[in-house]
Amino acid sequence: MKNIDKPYFLCLDEMNLARVEYYFSDILSSMETRNIKDDEIITQRLLSRAQFGKDERAYDKYGDVYIPQNLYIIGTVNMDETTFPFSKKVLDRANTIEFNKVDLKCSFEEHVKVTQLPLCYFQLIKLQLIIAYLIILAVYMPGLY
Repeated sequence: MKNIDKPYFLCLDEMNLARVEYYFSDILSSMETRNIKDDEIITQRLLSRAQFGKDERAYDKYGDVYIPQNLYIIGTVNMDETTFPFSKKVLDRANTIEFNKVDLKCSFEEHVKVTQLPLCYFQLIKLQLIIAYLIILAVYMPGLY
């Protein structure tokens, strides 16, 4: 893979609108196959030879795709009556951060200008920046924590 020294972030929003273990199971399984080879963390290939059928060109081009060590997959979920809960298998393979204190009195409709956004909006942005900072620290200083 190219640019192994640069981090890449794949952000998936509202992952549990469908059952995560259905559409993400191949990725989860591949993550469990991580090995160290020549000071690089690699996983098994994402696509098997059989999935390409007789398409040799596609196999030559995409047959060696795996999850590189510099790819970080981040997802958001909402926990309410319109979403699916996570299975134990998914939770066992994830790091979770829960935001359970929500200002339900916050009304965005009352604020017209960006400069007049309510404090809860700015607190949410601050929290997102803190999370991004912690992720960057984990990438560039993995032994720090």
